[in-house]
Amino acid sequence: FLGLDTDNGYEFINYNLFNWCESQGITFTRSRPYKKNDQAHVEERNGSVVRKYVGYDRLEGRIAHRLLAQMYETLRLYQNFFQPSNKLLLKKRTGAKVYRKYDAAKTPYQRILESELVEEKAKEKLRKQYAKLDPLKLLKKLQTIQEKVKAISLPSLFPRSLKRRKRQQCANLREHLVIAINETKKLTVREIIKTLPPGCIVQPSDFLQFSNRTTIDFHLKTMKKRGEIERIGRGVYRIPGHASTKVVHLSSQKIDEATVSQ
Repeated sequence: FLGLDTDNGYEFINYNLFNWCESQGITFTRSRPYKKNDQAHVEERNGSVVRKYVGYDRLEGRIAHRLLAQMYETLRLYQNFFQPSNKLLLKKRTGAKVYRKYDAAKTPYQRILESELVEEKAKEKLRKQYAKLDPLKLLKKLQTIQEKVKAISLPSLFPRSLKRRKRQQCANLREHLVIAINETKKLTVREIIKTLPPGCIVQPSDFLQFSNRTTIDFHLKTMKKRGEIERIGRGVYRIPGHASTKVVHLSSQKIDEATVSQ
C-alpha cells in the first residue's frame, strides 16, 4: 500500500500529480490547512537540513534548479554518511520535569548496517560507496555551491526596508487595535482595516485576536479585489495612500542572463 500525503501548495495540488498518482496506484491525500504538525517530520527536516544549507532566499530559473540539484546530491551523501544523530528511546514525565533518554549518536549509514531489515547485498553496496567518500571534500563542495546559490538568490518579497517600516508603524497599529477592542468587539476585520492610516502595512497575523485565519484571509482577499488594500508581497498588504512602498522583483530570465554572461 503506497500513499502520498502533501501540504496544500500548488506544486502538489494539481491534476498532473493527481493523475500520475492514480496511474501508479498511489493514494493521494493532503494535510489540513495551517496545521503544520500534520507534516511534522518533513517540517523538521526543512529546518535542520534544507534551510540550514539553502537558506530562505527566493530562487528562480534553470541555473538555480541545477545548483540545487547539485547541492542536494552532495548534501545527501554528507548528511547520510557522516552526520550522526540521536534517537529518542524514552520520554518520561515526573511532575513538572520531563526526562528523555537517547541512544548513542549514529549516522543513518551506521543504522542501516545494524538493521536486520536491510539485505546484505544493499549493505555491501553502501560499504563500497562509503569507502570512496571524503567528508572534507563533500563539505568543501557544499560550501562552493552555497556561494553560487547565494550569488543568484532573489531579494525577499518582504525586504528589510519594508520590515523596518513595519516595526516603525507597529506602535501606531497597536494603538488602533486597542481602540477597536475598547470601543466594541463586534468590529469586522474589514472595518478595523478601514480605520488604519494610509500607507500602513498589515499582515493576517495582526488580526488573529479578532477572528480566525480563514475569515481574516477572506476579508483581505475581498478588500484586495475592491481596491481597498494593495498586496505588496506574500501575506503583506498596504493601505492605499500617499506613502508608497515599492517592492522590486527581479525576473529569473535576467538573473540567468547575468549569470551566464559572467
